[in-house]
Amino acid sequence: MRDFESLYDTLHIAGYYKGLLYNANIVKEVLKATKEFIDKFK
Repeated sequence: MRDFESLYDTLHIAGYYKGLLYNANIVKEVLKATKEFIDKFK
């Protein structure tokens, strides 16, 4: 659950609502971590 909350906070809250993600490399790394998280459940 902590992994989900971390990804949610980073992508949705910081990235979408607050617009705090300025570096494209950060976004790429978070999306990569999100894909790995989703793949755990396949």
